[in-house]
This record gives sequence, C-alpha cells and structure tokens, in this order.
Amino acid sequence: MVHVRGEILVGYHSIRLALENPKRKIHRLYYNAGSDGGRITEIINLSKDQGVDSKPTTRGFLNQFACSTLHRGVCADAEPLSPESGDRLIDELNIENIHAERLWLLLCSVGDPFNLGAIIRSAYFLGVERIFLCSPHDSDQASSPLNAVASRTSAGIVEIFTPKFIHRPEAFLEKLQDNGWQIIAAMPENSQRLSEVSPINRTVVKSKLLVVGNEGEGLSSSIIQKCNMFESIAPGRTLHPCVDSLNVSVATALLMERLLQTI
Repeated sequence: MVHVRGEILVGYHSIRLALENPKRKIHRLYYNAGSDGGRITEIINLSKDQGVDSKPTTRGFLNQFACSTLHRGVCADAEPLSPESGDRLIDELNIENIHAERLWLLLCSVGDPFNLGAIIRSAYFLGVERIFLCSPHDSDQASSPLNAVASRTSAGIVEIFTPKFIHRPEAFLEKLQDNGWQIIAAMPENSQRLSEVSPINRTVVKSKLLVVGNEGEGLSSSIIQKCNMFESIAPGRTLHPCVDSLNVSVATALLMERLLQTI
C-alpha cells in the first residue's frame, strides 16, 4: 500500500517537463529501470539534482500504481498544478498595441481533459501566444482542471505552457473588444452567424482571440454576444445525420492554424 500525497503523473514527457517546472512539486518518483534505460536514467538524474526521492520498483507495481494507464516505466506522485489568474494580466499589459501580431485562445466549457491536453499541445506547437481557461471554481463556462490526464495528453506541455484562469470571461472579452481586438467565436457551420458588420477593420487588426466551446453545446449566448467575428469549418462531404462536427481538439487546431496564417 502506497500513500499518494498528490496526483499520479505518468510517462516520460509529463514527468520530464514536470521536473523542469518550478511550480510543480514532485513528492516521489517511481521507476522500472528495465523499461527504457536511457530516458529513465535521465529522469532519475534530474530528480536527484532537484532533491526528489526516487524509488526503483517493478512494472507490475507501476501498472497498479498508474491504474493500468500507459506509464512507459515511470510514475510520479506530484502536487496538482495551481494555475494563476489571467484577469490581472489584461490590466498589466495595458492592452498593448492592437497591431501586434498575436493569437490568444480562450476555452469555455471544454470539460474533457483529453481534449484540453491535446489543444494545449497544438497551441504550443503552432505558436499561440497565450491560453486562457474559464475558472473551474466560479465560472459557468468552467473547463477541465489541469490534471494528470491533461498533462499526459499534452505530452507534458502543460508544464511549460500553462494556461491561466479567467474568472469573469464576459468582462475579459468585453475589455479586449473595447480595445480593438478581434474576438473570434468558433461556431458550427450551420449555426446562425454573427453580424457581418464588424466594429473593427479586419485588414488592420493583428491581435486576435479565438474563443472555443465544447462539442455538445458550443458557446453560450453571453459569450457569443461579446464576439465580433466567427470562424467555422465546412465539411468536405455530405455528412451522416449522426455526425455534425469534428472533435473539439481537432477543430481548434485547424482554426488556430488558419488564424495564425493571417497575422
């Protein structure tokens, strides 16, 4: 019987990057040296350098410890991430020049940590400047917490590209829009479109925020009302009646790539 003090991280990339994250406390490392000698040795050496206790064990123990999740021979007992609020960031930035070439991402009600992790990984790779989540504590638009599943699905990128939480997303969007940002709602192709009249010059503005909701219900009306543009992905064929959308992580990656081509 092993007492877990935090949450169980699994896999080389999640633990390797968690060890580099000064905001992530690792209580103990468990490993099976025979699983992947080179990578395991690298993690053991890094954990020793940081004073993290490490314990060799069997693959059977790791299978049980990780609840049969694919662990690649290494697990860690770690404190959950405590993301920072992004609300104050807007004031500190003083809403810099809107002509700066940047794309931000706000995720509303993305409750599946697998989708959340995949989106974080894609956003980091593609070059999105910042990611924001609606707070899981006091927002009606709450997304999944940044748990061990999100870390593993992001290949550990959540450790080095950690989203910030927004407690009042409508006020956040309103402030950006008032300062000339493009606030872009990800919308289904067959939904009622936003007004074609935008209060900003789309050919000039470079600062953009993409807002994405969940697969089932999409974005709430209160969020849509704060947007001044929309983007959607058209299907490449006539769809079966039971199929009406892409997976949210795939759709978000496609939209991010499209928008980054315009800045």
